[in-house]
Amino acid sequence: MKTRKALASQYTASPVAQAHSRAYVAPRAKIAPRGLFWVKFTWILTYFIYFPITRICQHVKTTIDNSFFDYDFRPDRPLAIIANHKTIFDPWLISSVIPFQTFLKILPIRIMGSVTFVDRIAHFFDKIGLVKIIYFFYGVIPFEKDQTFEQKLAPMIDRLKQGERVMIFPEGRLNREKGIRPFRRGLIYIHKELEMDILPIAINPKKENGKRTKVIIGAPFKIPDEVLVSENPNDQFYTNSCEFVRGRVEELYQKGN
Repeated sequence: MKTRKALASQYTASPVAQAHSRAYVAPRAKIAPRGLFWVKFTWILTYFIYFPITRICQHVKTTIDNSFFDYDFRPDRPLAIIANHKTIFDPWLISSVIPFQTFLKILPIRIMGSVTFVDRIAHFFDKIGLVKIIYFFYGVIPFEKDQTFEQKLAPMIDRLKQGERVMIFPEGRLNREKGIRPFRRGLIYIHKELEMDILPIAINPKKENGKRTKVIIGAPFKIPDEVLVSENPNDQFYTNSCEFVRGRVEELYQKGN
């Protein structure tokens, strides 16, 4: 079995990415106390707790693309799980619909989390100290609004280099309306650094389609080279790439209608 150091050495970041990593080093001791054991344990515990909740309360119906089962979820293959963002409980919902054997292979999963909140429920959880507890056990990577774009993403790139997986909500914030908002460029920035695979998931809440929440899991993919090269090197928004990835999630979302 390869060590984390061996896994990390397989991916050599560009000088720019290395400079960003030096500029901001994620406070690992605060993110994942006692290593990654508690992060993995918490996710597994969540799976068994939240699984019946999704079926009984949310009436979740899961559809999985056949190609998903052909994918090799080996640890030396960088992977980002992406989805549209409907509620603050989406990370737990996503974890509970992935087949358990596959779920074990992709652990640990890292998520970025803001330290300031607009959503009223999240703000209340923060006031009573619940957010800190959740961040502690799930190994959430916190970020500040005043950090630069590169500083926010450097820890995620570091986690991927170490053989961990990340969960990203490219819309950038909760979207309680129908449909999917435009994707932000963070995912594309990480992809350009590592060329990781992307696992698309679409969440279609029952308030949008009537009787039940539908979750559609697609097949992992990479952004084609022809899409990436079509971007203007000076364009910081990666319009074509963002639309390509969003299109993959949108396609799954429409299947849930």
